[in-house]
Amino acid sequence: MKKLLLVIIPALLLMGMSTANAASMKIGVMNVQTIMEKAPQMVTLREQMKKEFQPREAKLMTAEKSLQADMEKLNKNGPVMKANDKKALEGKISKERSDLMKNEIKFRGDVMKAQNEGLKKFLDQLNEITQKLAKKDDYSLILRREGVPYVDDSLDVTDQVLDALKKAA
Repeated sequence: MKKLLLVIIPALLLMGMSTANAASMKIGVMNVQTIMEKAPQMVTLREQMKKEFQPREAKLMTAEKSLQADMEKLNKNGPVMKANDKKALEGKISKERSDLMKNEIKFRGDVMKAQNEGLKKFLDQLNEITQKLAKKDDYSLILRREGVPYVDDSLDVTDQVLDALKKAA
C-alpha cells in the first residue's frame, strides 16, 4: 500500500501541475485560407502569374483553335480531297497535335513551378510573421483554424496576422 501511494501521489501532483500550466497557456487560431485570399503578397503573386503566363495561355488557345479548324476541315472535306492534299493535312494535324501537347505540358510545368516558388516564399514569410506575433503577444500556441472543429472567436488572430503581412508588403 505504501508503494502504491508513492506512485499515485507524484502522478496526481504532476497532473495538477500540467493542468495549471494548461490554464496559463495563451492560444491563438488563424484562418490560413482567409490569409491566403487577402494577403497583399498573394494578391501580387496572382497578378504576376497572370501577367507572366496569360500570353502563353492565349498562344496555346490559338493553337488549339487552329488544330480544331484543321480537324473539322479534314472531317468535312476529307472524302473529296485529293490524296496528296489529304495526306498533307493529316501530317499537319499530327504535327499540330504533337506540338500542342508538348507546349501544354511545358506550360503547366512552368506554371506549377512558379506557383510553388511563390507559395513557398509566402508561407516562409507567414511562418516568420506568425512566430513574431506569438513571441510579441506571448502566445504559447497558434493553430490553423482549418484543423480545429470549434474555436471561440476571441482566439482568432487572423486579422493580426493579415495586418502584419500588410505592413511587411
